[in-house]
Amino acid sequence: MVDALYDRARVVSRVPPIDPEQAPEELREILARQVELYGAPLGPTLVMAHCPPLVRGAGGLGVALEKSGQLAPELRDLVSLRVAQLIGCPF
Repeated sequence: MVDALYDRARVVSRVPPIDPEQAPEELREILARQVELYGAPLGPTLVMAHCPPLVRGAGGLGVALEKSGQLAPELRDLVSLRVAQLIGCPF
């Protein structure tokens, strides 16, 4: 499954994803958590992994949106699904 998602990220993005096995040490915990939650590292994370501060910043933005209470949890999920659909991400 990891290989299939890695291949999918490579097809969808203009910037090639990193190979999860070659990920910088500072991102290994994030990628491991994604494997735990989703079964594989997420394509956008593998693309952003060329710049580890970008991965951490995007994660912080996600946490901030979740904790802000500005969107109902059901709406957050629908927004996530719709964005995934728009960008061709198998979510």
